[in-house]
Amino acid sequence: MGKFFRAGVALLTISLLMTGCRIIHKSEDPMSKKGPQAEEQQQFGAGNSQEQKVKLNPLLTQAEFEKLKKIERRHIVFNGPKQKKRVALTFDDGPDPRFTTQILNILRENNIKATFFLIGKNVQRFPHLVKQEVDEGHAIGSHSWEHKELPKLTPQQLHEDLKKTKEEIKKASGKDILFLRPPYGATKGIEEKLKKEGYVIINWDVDTVDWKPGRTPQQIVDVIQKETQPGSIILFHDAGGNRSATVSVLPQVIQQLKSKGFEFVTVDQLLEVRAYHN
Repeated sequence: MGKFFRAGVALLTISLLMTGCRIIHKSEDPMSKKGPQAEEQQQFGAGNSQEQKVKLNPLLTQAEFEKLKKIERRHIVFNGPKQKKRVALTFDDGPDPRFTTQILNILRENNIKATFFLIGKNVQRFPHLVKQEVDEGHAIGSHSWEHKELPKLTPQQLHEDLKKTKEEIKKASGKDILFLRPPYGATKGIEEKLKKEGYVIINWDVDTVDWKPGRTPQQIVDVIQKETQPGSIILFHDAGGNRSATVSVLPQVIQQLKSKGFEFVTVDQLLEVRAYHN
Protein backbone atom coordinates (compact mmCIF):
# COMPACT_ATOMS: atom_id res chain seq x y z
CA MET A 1 0.00 0.00 0.00
CA GLY A 2 2.82 2.40 1.02
CA LYS A 3 4.69 1.64 -2.20
CA PHE A 4 1.65 2.43 -4.33
CA PHE A 5 1.08 5.67 -2.38
CA ARG A 6 4.66 6.83 -2.83
CA ALA A 7 4.56 5.94 -6.53
CA GLY A 8 1.36 7.93 -6.95
CA VAL A 9 2.86 10.98 -5.22
CA ALA A 10 5.93 10.76 -7.44
CA LEU A 11 3.84 10.61 -10.61
CA LEU A 12 1.70 13.55 -9.46
CA THR A 13 4.83 15.61 -8.70
CA ILE A 14 6.32 14.88 -12.13
CA SER A 15 3.01 15.78 -13.81
CA LEU A 16 2.84 19.13 -11.98
CA LEU A 17 6.43 19.97 -12.86
CA MET A 18 5.86 19.21 -16.55
CA THR A 19 2.71 21.34 -16.56
CA GLY A 20 4.60 24.20 -14.92
CA CYS A 21 7.35 23.97 -17.52
CA ARG A 22 4.82 24.19 -20.33
CA ILE A 23 3.22 27.29 -18.78
CA ILE A 24 6.58 29.00 -18.36
CA HIS A 25 7.54 28.19 -21.95
CA LYS A 26 4.34 29.69 -23.33
CA SER A 27 4.89 32.93 -21.46
CA GLU A 28 8.50 33.45 -22.59
CA ASP A 29 7.51 35.46 -25.65
CA PRO A 30 4.41 37.54 -24.85
CA MET A 31 4.61 39.28 -28.26
CA SER A 32 4.57 36.13 -30.39
CA LYS A 33 0.85 36.25 -31.17
CA LYS A 34 0.24 39.97 -30.91
CA GLY A 35 -0.03 42.54 -33.68
CA PRO A 36 2.19 45.59 -34.33
CA GLN A 37 0.31 47.82 -31.87
CA ALA A 38 0.65 45.32 -29.03
CA GLU A 39 4.29 44.83 -29.95
CA GLU A 40 4.90 48.57 -29.70
CA GLN A 41 3.30 48.61 -26.26
CA GLN A 42 5.63 45.82 -25.23
CA GLN A 43 8.55 47.87 -26.50
CA PHE A 44 7.43 50.90 -24.51
CA GLY A 45 7.06 48.77 -21.40
CA ALA A 46 10.55 47.32 -21.64
CA GLY A 47 12.25 50.42 -20.29
CA ASN A 48 12.83 48.98 -16.81
CA SER A 49 14.57 45.85 -18.06
CA GLN A 50 17.88 45.15 -16.36
CA GLU A 51 19.18 43.02 -19.24
CA GLN A 52 22.82 43.49 -20.10
CA LYS A 53 23.30 45.78 -23.08
CA VAL A 54 26.22 45.48 -25.46
CA LYS A 55 27.63 48.25 -27.66
CA LEU A 56 26.57 47.12 -31.13
CA ASN A 57 26.98 50.41 -33.01
CA PRO A 58 30.66 50.75 -33.98
CA LEU A 59 30.30 54.47 -34.70
CA LEU A 60 29.19 55.53 -31.21
CA THR A 61 31.60 56.68 -28.55
CA GLN A 62 31.45 54.92 -25.20
CA ALA A 63 29.90 58.04 -23.66
CA GLU A 64 27.15 58.08 -26.31
CA PHE A 65 26.50 54.39 -25.77
CA GLU A 66 26.14 54.95 -22.04
CA LYS A 67 23.62 57.76 -22.60
CA LEU A 68 21.54 55.75 -25.07
CA LYS A 69 21.36 52.56 -23.05
CA LYS A 70 19.54 54.47 -20.30
CA ILE A 71 16.65 55.39 -22.60
CA GLU A 72 16.58 52.77 -25.37
CA ARG A 73 13.93 50.07 -25.25
CA ARG A 74 14.68 46.99 -27.33
CA HIS A 75 17.46 48.95 -29.07
CA ILE A 76 15.04 51.77 -30.03
CA VAL A 77 14.76 55.39 -28.88
CA PHE A 78 11.17 56.51 -28.32
CA ASN A 79 11.87 59.62 -26.24
CA GLY A 80 14.68 61.55 -24.61
CA PRO A 81 15.52 62.04 -20.94
CA LYS A 82 12.63 63.38 -18.90
CA GLN A 83 14.65 65.49 -16.46
CA LYS A 84 14.50 68.61 -18.66
CA LYS A 85 11.41 70.20 -20.19
CA ARG A 86 12.58 69.75 -23.78
CA VAL A 87 10.89 68.27 -26.84
CA ALA A 88 11.97 67.45 -30.39
CA LEU A 89 9.78 68.18 -33.42
CA THR A 90 10.42 65.66 -36.19
CA PHE A 91 9.21 65.55 -39.79
CA ASP A 92 9.13 62.43 -41.98
CA ASP A 93 8.95 61.61 -45.71
CA GLY A 94 10.43 64.79 -47.20
CA PRO A 95 11.67 66.82 -48.68
CA ASP A 96 8.73 68.14 -50.69
CA PRO A 97 8.80 71.72 -52.02
CA ARG A 98 5.05 72.14 -51.41
CA PHE A 99 5.28 71.68 -47.64
CA THR A 100 8.91 71.47 -46.52
CA THR A 101 9.55 75.06 -47.58
CA GLN A 102 6.56 76.35 -45.58
CA ILE A 103 7.59 74.35 -42.52
CA LEU A 104 11.15 75.69 -42.73
CA ASN A 105 9.75 79.22 -42.90
CA ILE A 106 7.63 78.67 -39.77
CA LEU A 107 10.56 77.16 -37.87
CA ARG A 108 12.80 80.07 -38.88
CA GLU A 109 10.22 82.66 -37.82
CA ASN A 110 10.00 81.01 -34.39
CA ASN A 111 13.75 80.40 -34.05
CA ILE A 112 13.20 76.65 -33.65
CA LYS A 113 15.37 73.78 -34.84
CA ALA A 114 13.78 70.45 -35.80
CA THR A 115 14.83 67.07 -37.17
CA PHE A 116 13.95 65.81 -40.66
CA PHE A 117 13.93 62.11 -41.56
CA LEU A 118 14.43 61.94 -45.31
CA ILE A 119 13.28 59.62 -48.07
CA GLY A 120 16.23 58.89 -50.37
CA LYS A 121 14.41 59.29 -53.67
CA ASN A 122 13.06 62.67 -52.50
CA VAL A 123 16.56 63.75 -51.52
CA GLN A 124 17.65 62.84 -55.04
CA ARG A 125 14.90 65.04 -56.51
CA PHE A 126 15.23 68.01 -54.15
CA PRO A 127 18.79 68.11 -52.78
CA HIS A 128 18.66 71.89 -52.34
CA LEU A 129 16.01 71.49 -49.63
CA VAL A 130 18.21 69.05 -47.71
CA LYS A 131 21.08 71.51 -47.90
CA GLN A 132 18.76 74.27 -46.70
CA GLU A 133 17.67 72.16 -43.72
CA VAL A 134 21.27 71.61 -42.67
CA ASP A 135 22.35 75.19 -43.40
CA GLU A 136 19.54 76.50 -41.16
CA GLY A 137 20.65 74.35 -38.24
CA HIS A 138 18.20 71.47 -38.40
CA ALA A 139 19.26 67.84 -37.95
CA ILE A 140 18.65 65.18 -40.61
CA GLY A 141 18.45 61.40 -40.69
CA SER A 142 17.41 58.52 -42.93
CA HIS A 143 13.85 57.32 -43.49
CA SER A 144 14.90 54.72 -46.12
CA TRP A 145 14.96 55.03 -49.91
CA GLU A 146 11.25 54.74 -50.71
CA HIS A 147 9.42 53.92 -47.48
CA LYS A 148 9.38 50.14 -47.71
CA GLU A 149 8.83 48.12 -44.54
CA LEU A 150 12.41 47.24 -43.63
CA PRO A 151 11.83 43.89 -41.86
CA LYS A 152 10.29 42.54 -45.09
CA LEU A 153 13.47 43.17 -47.11
CA THR A 154 16.17 40.55 -47.55
CA PRO A 155 19.43 41.29 -45.70
CA GLN A 156 21.03 42.36 -48.98
CA GLN A 157 18.07 44.55 -49.97
CA LEU A 158 18.10 46.17 -46.53
CA HIS A 159 21.81 46.92 -46.71
CA GLU A 160 21.53 48.37 -50.23
CA ASP A 161 18.46 50.48 -49.37
CA LEU A 162 20.11 52.08 -46.35
CA LYS A 163 23.47 52.51 -48.09
CA LYS A 164 21.90 54.18 -51.14
CA THR A 165 19.88 56.55 -48.95
CA LYS A 166 22.87 57.42 -46.79
CA GLU A 167 25.03 58.17 -49.82
CA GLU A 168 22.34 60.37 -51.40
CA ILE A 169 21.95 62.33 -48.17
CA LYS A 170 25.71 62.83 -47.93
CA LYS A 171 25.84 63.96 -51.56
CA ALA A 172 23.17 66.60 -50.86
CA SER A 173 24.32 67.73 -47.42
CA GLY A 174 27.90 66.59 -46.84
CA LYS A 175 26.70 64.75 -43.70
CA ASP A 176 27.34 61.13 -42.71
CA ILE A 177 24.13 60.43 -40.82
CA LEU A 178 23.78 58.29 -37.70
CA PHE A 179 20.00 58.53 -37.18
CA LEU A 180 17.48 56.21 -38.82
CA ARG A 181 13.72 56.31 -38.49
CA PRO A 182 12.34 53.07 -39.96
CA PRO A 183 9.18 53.46 -42.07
CA TYR A 184 6.10 52.73 -39.93
CA GLY A 185 8.47 52.42 -36.98
CA ALA A 186 8.83 48.76 -38.02
CA THR A 187 12.01 47.02 -36.85
CA LYS A 188 10.96 43.57 -35.64
CA GLY A 189 13.87 41.16 -35.91
CA ILE A 190 16.36 43.63 -37.42
CA GLU A 191 17.14 45.97 -34.51
CA GLU A 192 20.61 44.57 -33.86
CA LYS A 193 21.43 44.51 -37.58
CA LEU A 194 20.49 48.18 -37.92
CA LYS A 195 22.72 49.09 -34.99
CA LYS A 196 25.62 47.09 -36.41
CA GLU A 197 25.13 49.01 -39.68
CA GLY A 198 25.91 52.13 -37.65
CA TYR A 199 22.46 53.57 -36.94
CA VAL A 200 20.72 54.95 -33.89
CA ILE A 201 17.05 53.95 -34.29
CA ILE A 202 14.74 56.88 -33.58
CA ASN A 203 10.99 56.35 -33.27
CA TRP A 204 8.59 58.60 -31.31
CA ASP A 205 6.26 58.79 -28.34
CA VAL A 206 3.79 61.37 -29.70
CA ASP A 207 2.14 60.55 -33.04
CA THR A 208 0.10 63.41 -34.48
CA VAL A 209 -1.36 61.07 -37.14
CA ASP A 210 -1.14 64.02 -39.53
CA TRP A 211 -0.65 61.56 -42.42
CA LYS A 212 -4.27 60.42 -42.18
CA PRO A 213 -6.61 61.89 -44.83
CA GLY A 214 -9.16 64.20 -43.24
CA ARG A 215 -7.10 64.77 -40.11
CA THR A 216 -8.01 68.22 -38.79
CA PRO A 217 -5.68 70.77 -37.18
CA GLN A 218 -7.68 70.52 -33.94
CA GLN A 219 -7.18 66.75 -33.79
CA ILE A 220 -3.44 67.28 -34.16
CA VAL A 221 -3.45 69.88 -31.38
CA ASP A 222 -5.49 67.63 -29.09
CA VAL A 223 -3.10 64.68 -29.29
CA ILE A 224 -0.07 66.90 -28.71
CA GLN A 225 -1.71 68.57 -25.72
CA LYS A 226 -2.64 65.20 -24.24
CA GLU A 227 0.54 63.20 -24.84
CA THR A 228 3.52 65.57 -24.84
CA GLN A 229 5.79 65.36 -21.81
CA PRO A 230 9.40 66.29 -21.05
CA GLY A 231 11.66 64.42 -23.47
CA SER A 232 8.96 63.76 -26.06
CA ILE A 233 9.78 63.13 -29.70
CA ILE A 234 6.82 64.39 -31.74
CA LEU A 235 6.06 62.88 -35.15
CA PHE A 236 4.87 65.05 -38.06
CA HIS A 237 5.16 64.62 -41.84
CA ASP A 238 6.26 67.17 -44.44
CA ALA A 239 5.59 64.99 -47.50
CA GLY A 240 3.86 61.82 -48.66
CA GLY A 241 0.48 63.46 -49.19
CA ASN A 242 -1.40 66.67 -48.49
CA ARG A 243 0.25 68.14 -45.40
CA SER A 244 -1.73 71.38 -45.33
CA ALA A 245 -3.14 70.57 -41.88
CA THR A 246 0.38 70.14 -40.53
CA VAL A 247 1.52 73.45 -41.98
CA SER A 248 -1.53 75.33 -40.73
CA VAL A 249 -1.39 73.97 -37.18
CA LEU A 250 2.37 74.16 -36.60
CA PRO A 251 2.48 77.80 -35.38
CA GLN A 252 -0.30 77.06 -32.88
CA VAL A 253 1.47 73.93 -31.61
CA ILE A 254 4.69 75.87 -31.14
CA GLN A 255 3.02 78.67 -29.18
CA GLN A 256 1.06 76.30 -26.96
CA LEU A 257 4.12 74.23 -26.07
CA LYS A 258 6.16 77.38 -25.48
CA SER A 259 3.46 78.67 -23.11
CA LYS A 260 3.85 75.46 -21.11
CA GLY A 261 7.57 76.09 -20.76
CA PHE A 262 8.87 73.59 -23.30
CA GLU A 263 12.15 74.18 -25.12
CA PHE A 264 12.49 72.93 -28.70
CA VAL A 265 15.65 71.03 -29.62
CA THR A 266 16.87 68.67 -32.33
CA VAL A 267 16.95 64.94 -31.60
CA ASP A 268 20.74 64.91 -31.19
CA GLN A 269 20.48 67.75 -28.66
CA LEU A 270 17.68 65.93 -26.83
CA LEU A 271 19.69 62.71 -26.56
CA GLU A 272 23.12 64.37 -26.25
CA VAL A 273 24.35 62.10 -29.04
CA ARG A 274 25.84 63.15 -32.39
CA ALA A 275 23.58 63.17 -35.44
CA TYR A 276 26.57 62.63 -37.76
CA HIS A 277 29.90 60.84 -37.59
CA ASN A 278 31.87 63.26 -39.76
